[in-house]
Parts: sequence; structure tokens; C-alpha cells
Amino acid sequence: MFSLTRRSKRPYLLCLALVLLFLVSAQLSLKSSSKTIRVSDPENFGALFGSGHRNSFLKMQNYHNMAMDDPELLKLVKSSIFQYPSSSTYNLSDTSIMDFSRGQSRNIDKANGQKERGYFVDIGAGNGETGSVSLYFERERHWTGLLIEPSLELYNQMINKHRQAVTANVCVRINATLDGRFLKDPTTTNVTPCLWLKTLLEATERTEIDLLNIDVKNEELNLLKTVPFDQINMKFISIAISMEMPKSGVSDIITFLGGMGFNANTQFDNHVQHTRDIVFEHK
Repeated sequence: MFSLTRRSKRPYLLCLALVLLFLVSAQLSLKSSSKTIRVSDPENFGALFGSGHRNSFLKMQNYHNMAMDDPELLKLVKSSIFQYPSSSTYNLSDTSIMDFSRGQSRNIDKANGQKERGYFVDIGAGNGETGSVSLYFERERHWTGLLIEPSLELYNQMINKHRQAVTANVCVRINATLDGRFLKDPTTTNVTPCLWLKTLLEATERTEIDLLNIDVKNEELNLLKTVPFDQINMKFISIAISMEMPKSGVSDIITFLGGMGFNANTQFDNHVQHTRDIVFEHK
């Protein structure tokens, strides 16, 4: 019978020790790689935002320092941020509904002479169906446009609706501070990049916008101040305003848009949803 002598055991024990050492090193490596990633560290942006169609953009850590109309930035927005229209059939909860808004869509459609093949920009587009002002024009008037939604959860729901428009999972930047570079979801680990509206509009290559819809929860005036009114011709602006907003806040919005050539056309009050929708038309 074959048996190991004391001398022959030495190479065997040495190999066993080396294997154990390798396993311990691998375990330590795994533990060190699972350390917490801090959002304040720019080098970790890629890991925080994750992989996918935005990854190549987010790896460019200085995007927030680039000029709003920098050609390289616009190129990256088009290739890595914009997701282009679905070719699939609509996947709506109720296809029998024509106007998903609180009345704004029909009002704008009438005032706009039922225009075909227009263009919209929808900021705070939600799930792309519930309360949507732009969906009516997309389905009934064959419009296209840009749907912007910062919430990853709502954005994914919108993608599943198969909207026939460009979509972007970003937030619109309203200040130049460092915190304005991205939006952190307090309930999840999701972090969304923020871009100036001018950058997003430049990337669409549109200078004529029939409808700008805004639903941004108490940041309406700050956002409006970032709109390049001197470079983009807009016909209608629809704004969802909380009924908790003081009258002075509503007045400030009306005054600001008045200075840009817009009149408050119609107001829709929804007391159940505590929302006041105001439609503005360019004079």
C-alpha cells in the first residue's frame, strides 16, 4: 500500500499552505472592494450612476464645467443621455382616453388651431401617461418632442409606455452651485445628473417649440429663468403649480412670463390633487 513518508509530506503541506494563503487574500480583496462609495467623490460617479446608456457620459467627470453649448457635451448628450422614440405600440393603462391632462391639452389644441406635427418639451414628464399634457398631441396630432424625468422609477415606467418621443433621465439644472450637478433620491441610492435646459434644447437642434410643459414642484420660477427665450421661439407654456404656493409666488411667475411676451390664457384648478395649472400663450 502506498503511504506518505514524513519527507514526502512536506511538498504536500507547502502546496496546501499556498492554496489557503490565496483563498484568504481573495477574501480580503472582496471585502475591500465592497467599501461604501461616496457621492462626494467625483471619481466614483461612474460606479454610483451605474452602467447603461448614460455611463460614457457620466464617466466624463467635468461635464458640469463645460459650456452649455460645448459641441463635445452636445454630442455626448445625444449619444448617451437621449433615448430615442420607441417603435413599439403604445402600452398605456387605458387607450380609450384621449386627453390625459387636467384640461390643458384640449385648451392648447383649440387655441393652436389643432396644429399637426408640432414639437413639445415636457419637463417633469412623470410616467408618461398619468396627467400628461404632451401625450394628447403625440397621439392625436402626431407631434414629437423631448420628455424629461429625473426619477429613475418614473422614467422606467415611462419607457414601458412606448412614447413616440425622445426621453432623458436627467434633471434640469437651476443653479450653478456644486450641489446643482446632480440630484440625489433620498429614498434610494439613485443619483441623476443635472444639465442646463439650454444644453438639452441645443441637443434637440430645435429653435421652434410649440409647447413647453413644466411640472417641477415649487421650482417653476427658478427653472423659467434658465429658459433661453432669446434663442428659442415658444408658443405655449403650461405650468403645474401647487395650490399651497402663495399668491405672491404665482404673481411672480405671471409677471416674469409677461416680461417674456406671454399672457396667462387659462387656469385649471384641481382641488383633489391640490394643483393649479396655468396655460400661457405668446402674444
